[in-house]
Amino acid sequence: MIASKTHIYDTTNDFSLKSTVNVNPLTSSDVRCKDMLEENFITCKDGDYPLQVIGVDKVEHCFVLNDTVLEKLLLNPEIADKKVAVISVAGTFRRGKSFMLNFFLKYLKAQNSDWLGDRDSTLEGFSWRGGAERDTSGLLLWSKPFIVKLPGSKEEIVVLLMDTQGAFDSQSTVKDCATIFALSTMLSSVQIYNLSQNIQEDDLQHLHLFTEYGRLALMDEDSKPFQSLYFLVRDWSFPYEAEYGFVGGERMLQKRLEVSENQHEELQQLRMHIRACFADVKCFLMPHPGLRVATSPTFRGQLSEIEPQFIEQLKEFVPYVLSPQNAVLKEIGGRTVTCRELLEYFRAYMKIFEEANNLAAVSCCRATYCRGMEEKCGGDTPYLSSAMLEAEHVENRKVAIEQFKKTRKMGGELFSKVFLEKLEADIDECFDSYQKVNNGKQLFSSFRTPIAMIITLAVLYIFQQVFLFTGLSCFASLCSTAVGLIFITVITWCYSRSTGNLREISQSIDELADNLWQNFLVPFSGMAINAGMKQAFISNLNSFGGTAASRTNNNNATTNNESWSIITVNLNKNKNLRFVSTKTNKGTNEEKEEIKNVFFFNLKSTTKMKLRITGMADGFGRLASIVDWCRLAGSAVETPCCCVYTVGGHVPHLLHDVIGLVDLFHWNEVIMQIPLSTLIDSWSAVEQFKGGLKKFVGLPDESMLLLTVNDPAHILRSGYNCATSASVFGRAGRHKLDPQLYGRILHAFRADCFQAISDSDNPIDASKKRLNKSVDRTVFFSRACAEFAKQNNEQLFCTVVGGYDQAERIRCCKQLSSLSVEGYSFEGFHNFGDLSALSVGSVVPILKSCFEHLPTERIRFFPGSLDPKQIWRLTQAGIDLFDTSYVHLITEKQEALVVDDNYPYNAEYNYAQDFEPLCKNCYCYTCKNYTRAYVNHVCTTKELLGPMLLMIHNLNQMLEMFRKIRDMM
Repeated sequence: MIASKTHIYDTTNDFSLKSTVNVNPLTSSDVRCKDMLEENFITCKDGDYPLQVIGVDKVEHCFVLNDTVLEKLLLNPEIADKKVAVISVAGTFRRGKSFMLNFFLKYLKAQNSDWLGDRDSTLEGFSWRGGAERDTSGLLLWSKPFIVKLPGSKEEIVVLLMDTQGAFDSQSTVKDCATIFALSTMLSSVQIYNLSQNIQEDDLQHLHLFTEYGRLALMDEDSKPFQSLYFLVRDWSFPYEAEYGFVGGERMLQKRLEVSENQHEELQQLRMHIRACFADVKCFLMPHPGLRVATSPTFRGQLSEIEPQFIEQLKEFVPYVLSPQNAVLKEIGGRTVTCRELLEYFRAYMKIFEEANNLAAVSCCRATYCRGMEEKCGGDTPYLSSAMLEAEHVENRKVAIEQFKKTRKMGGELFSKVFLEKLEADIDECFDSYQKVNNGKQLFSSFRTPIAMIITLAVLYIFQQVFLFTGLSCFASLCSTAVGLIFITVITWCYSRSTGNLREISQSIDELADNLWQNFLVPFSGMAINAGMKQAFISNLNSFGGTAASRTNNNNATTNNESWSIITVNLNKNKNLRFVSTKTNKGTNEEKEEIKNVFFFNLKSTTKMKLRITGMADGFGRLASIVDWCRLAGSAVETPCCCVYTVGGHVPHLLHDVIGLVDLFHWNEVIMQIPLSTLIDSWSAVEQFKGGLKKFVGLPDESMLLLTVNDPAHILRSGYNCATSASVFGRAGRHKLDPQLYGRILHAFRADCFQAISDSDNPIDASKKRLNKSVDRTVFFSRACAEFAKQNNEQLFCTVVGGYDQAERIRCCKQLSSLSVEGYSFEGFHNFGDLSALSVGSVVPILKSCFEHLPTERIRFFPGSLDPKQIWRLTQAGIDLFDTSYVHLITEKQEALVVDDNYPYNAEYNYAQDFEPLCKNCYCYTCKNYTRAYVNHVCTTKELLGPMLLMIHNLNQMLEMFRKIRDMM
């Protein structure tokens, strides 16, 4: 039944799996907090404790929001929609912030005049202790919100107490301190700035730094961004100058924040900034709690050991801050917020600081790149060749990106990926500027315009003389007029460059000259040079004699005047290569080698099919176009993409006419994959038919075929390969496929593009000897197939094998790289079939090492039934081509594929009465015409229409997924 399982993939970021059956997805922050956040819980007798809502990631040296804990606290139905007041205490570490907060807890719990309680009771709540080391880290909220009724009304508000990590300890940077203070100030309605003994100038400077950090994050220039600030001066020792409490505190505050003309401008701005940032600023002077409190290791908060003077001031300060009539509700943007809204502000502010942190890293790394480039190609350095400039760019770009990756950042790797892309874009933009500066230093660049004009003058003059000689005076007059105009143009350009006048006209002349140079002079000169090189090459070839390079054709082939086209790629001049063709005597396994000596030259590939790379990015793969697939001139397939998997030349469950109902399927844009194993039993019938495979299976002439050896939807049987052949299993059993038989099959099929035979039997536990044999046999088969492809003008994909042994993979790549092929198929990582257990993380590093030893402009094909998540990982690694066997497998299981970020998923949902389409954002034939209920019905009753409708939808979704991948890249 279709409801049994639904595959849902999120395409907004990285095609990561959003949900699967019986799995409740967690957010990334939940997972990180589970592993990273400190559990600083000191449970009280009543069961309440502090919750660490923002923790410290000690590995990455950044802050992490504990989203799960915060949701549980703020979305409690009892308080979620109530207005909230947040009381926070911040300041230097080891100055008694948590100690003070626990008296706040006492008041809120008691809510009566005798709130201090028993004189011998210990002080519980937020973790506190004596000593010199930090005790609190991150941001903490008390687990029990306090509900308080406002006086004169029935409205209830929520009071939250927030404890903060102390500033300037030995484990925190200035940026860490600024982040914590700024976050607590942005989120609280009352910020208590806890100070020791006095308000000193450095305290004000730190306050300025921290609040400016938060103000910039809020980007609030006009209104006052923060609410109430209380300076709480502890251990005040000068009551004769200013008495304890708010009165003396206000007098001292006025003195400290006074702005006078005699002050330095910096000091004036500092004080005005503090006044401008907070709507209300107060100060309270608190006496020392006593020597016993400061020195005794056994002190646990008993009132009997605290100085009476300190207790008296507590009775004034705590009720003032927490009494309902003085409650300061949290406001953002001029409106009060509820607990539910406060949760969203927690998330938003954390994201702001993550972005700021990453932007700072981008700026620093861009500066590193620019410094490196300035040393090599700055304004004072001489001209660099384009190749050297490109090399410097690549080197400095690599250094900058490595620096960015090593820099500790907030938000995690996935969040930072966007900023890595920004850094790469900024670097590319800077490189464009350096290229322009460097080109300006080139002597020829300065004189390109007059050179182009003079050459054009000379050409026109020659044509003028030719026309005069032949009597075509009309054309001669036109050439003479053009010569005069160009002469005037050159004089105007020289005048503008020497005087600086007419700059716009000079710029237009430069553009005209550049167009002449790029579109006429360079192409014509290139054509002339290529014609000369071609003539020289033919003369050189003839000097060796035609027989040395001629090929031996089979009985059905005809001799070709262009027999030298067997010359291959990247071989040293006059180097003899041995072509090995294996012949097996009847009744024996003895192999004999027939050697032919052929001369080779260092030529570029003559393959007709081309891979035009349009964009590459580390970690994002590459965009390209496959142009002129085989003999189909003008065809173009955008990659990354997928071959459409077929069984015997037909998409499972779909006729060729029906496949047109797949919205994104177009014959001239899609490659059809035909596994040989699905036709091996009837290949002789195709040979007798003599019309080729396309006509035999009814495919249109414009279709593009790729003949592969194995069926990716079925498990490859292990242990059947030998030295001279590979095993292919059809319905009738095993077939031994050697190069001679494969050549006959290819000749009968007239396959435009085919995969070379290989020994892909590489189990995960394969021995070194087995992998070594696999590579040797695959290289042997590939050379034989490459020879056949050249003789018959076919297109070839070689297979790279070697299991998970990186050394064997590289050895295979090095030997295959000398063959002239159109692409490489990467097999041996699995035995096909269901690949849900395939570890792509183990495959990607091996693939990348292979790519370093293979030509870049070749198609990279990774066959197998890969799910969208695995496909996305492999496209990031640089794979271009996949197949749709996965679509076939899930259709057989009666499962629907949905690549949509808004799909309502419910594992227990009954689709029998669901009259929505399979996917609301899909425009395939199935989704436009049928409901989930109907598809559920035809699948349940096993109607033939069921798998047809599912295949149309699933195939369209797979093609849509690749379109989205290309759009994202």
